[in-house]
Amino acid sequence: MATNVTLGGGGSLFVGEDKIIRLELLDTSALPVDMSGWTMLFEVRLKDATSGTALISVTPAITGSYNAARATNTQRATATLTDDHLNVLVAKGYRWSWKRIDANAETVLVWGDFLPQKATAV
Repeated sequence: MATNVTLGGGGSLFVGEDKIIRLELLDTSALPVDMSGWTMLFEVRLKDATSGTALISVTPAITGSYNAARATNTQRATATLTDDHLNVLVAKGYRWSWKRIDANAETVLVWGDFLPQKATAV
């Protein structure tokens, strides 16, 4: 089941900065899910139904080691967003999603509002 999460707002995400978004994937019992070998996609679009090329499209990397015990699970998926990625945005609301895109396993894992803010220009 996909989780709805807001990224940004409250001074946590700005146009033109470098940002690493990390995902610890948990099942409905709050236990870690093994993402080893998965292919994933992190996307930002104007709206959920916007077709065509995404504003931001990044292939996340799987880092750390999986352990069924959450206290010792260090496995995360990481999407690295550069200033070049975030410079295409303005300070307004977008929609984002994190998907598993393996053949026969396409699944939305996390999605929601993507709210970059604007600070002083560089």
